[in-house]
Amino acid sequence: MLRRHLKPLRGDRTDPATQAALDRLGTDIARLRARSGLSQRGLAAISRVDQGTISRFERGLAPGVAITSIARIIMALDGHVTRLPAGVEAFAPFWRDG
Repeated sequence: MLRRHLKPLRGDRTDPATQAALDRLGTDIARLRARSGLSQRGLAAISRVDQGTISRFERGLAPGVAITSIARIIMALDGHVTRLPAGVEAFAPFWRDG
């Protein structure tokens, strides 16, 4: 892949705090998926989000994942996101009301 051979641009780097939040969010989504009894393929079929994207997201490797994809994943999990991962509380108004 060509991208491996290119140096990242200044804006391509994810700062450590953001990466930690992405890691925690991905882990929480993976736990919810597993608790729901869904495989990544099953979640992909329900959410209409590519299984590879779900895999990268769960591992914190998709910093540019579209908010619409995140919303589809959450809706497919019946909206059971009841707690935000530590470190992203500042974004709570964007995740749920109140």
